[in-house]
Amino acid sequence: MRRLWNTFLKGLVALLPVTLTVYLVWWLGSTAERILSGPLRALLPEDRYWPGLGLVVGFLLVLLVGVMVNAYVVLWRFGAAQLIGFVTEENVHARLFGENADGLVAVYFPMSYQIGGYTLYLPAAELTETDLSVQEAMRLVLIGGVTSHPAQPVAAR
Repeated sequence: MRRLWNTFLKGLVALLPVTLTVYLVWWLGSTAERILSGPLRALLPEDRYWPGLGLVVGFLLVLLVGVMVNAYVVLWRFGAAQLIGFVTEENVHARLFGENADGLVAVYFPMSYQIGGYTLYLPAAELTETDLSVQEAMRLVLIGGVTSHPAQPVAAR
């Protein structure tokens, strides 16, 4: 009986990851299609929408987030403040700013608590690269700088 149970568990361990992966992909696809099909049908002419377009747009959104995660982190001084941003484009096209495009980079500044963000085109010379990983910087920005680290005592002068 014990051997039969062990064999069953081995089979379960072999099938479970594959089954969960297939289910997760199916669930993500159907959810993306269900959520995004309404706005896409409202935005596009009726003959331009086709079943599966929501899935494609969902894939592109995930890809966009992946591109942002691959960006590198910089600090930008704004008066006395320093902002954490992510360089998303190092070669700004001259069509955007004409002759002034030389030396500009696109920097995405996310807002705290995942409520949006904005992109600024800044001179690369004004930016300072940080030692933070993209994950560390994104976590720091998205939680508004709140950490669980106890405050360091200030030395008496």
